[in-house]
Amino acid sequence: MKKTLLTLLLALLIMPAVGISLVSCSEDAASESVLPQISRKEARAQLKKKGIKKKQYDDELFSAAFKGNCDLVQLLIIAGADVNKRHVFSSEEYSTSYTPLSIAICSGSLPPGVKLMVVKNLLAAPDINPNVMVDVGDEVKTVLEFAEMHGMTEIADMLRAAGAE
Repeated sequence: MKKTLLTLLLALLIMPAVGISLVSCSEDAASESVLPQISRKEARAQLKKKGIKKKQYDDELFSAAFKGNCDLVQLLIIAGADVNKRHVFSSEEYSTSYTPLSIAICSGSLPPGVKLMVVKNLLAAPDINPNVMVDVGDEVKTVLEFAEMHGMTEIADMLRAAGAE
């Protein structure tokens, strides 16, 4: 678990910065609608205003999921970011990979309501894979097993509803 925390901290330092706040949705955001009803074109225009180019969408989605930026997660999903892309982090002694979904679930720095909303947004993506694996210490678990192991019952229920096994 110590290596996973170190990896997450390294991720925060190396992910691209676009001038966004660390957490942009409220603890009670889980009651809000999931994805806004805007077109892909409009989402891309809003991202362009924020200085995010199309080739940055995948990395920015990962960063936004890690930081709990619900608004940016929503825009990037609508704009077409790859919700299943794996990001690999490695050092001389350790290597692991995460998807935006797994990093949102495993991030210990997000308040529960924010984490719930980010996960809800990611699971709303039409091509999301809810059966991703994550390194937990020396073990590999599904994100559903991780959520259950850490008492995230609402997230576990959402994962099951999305087809996680």
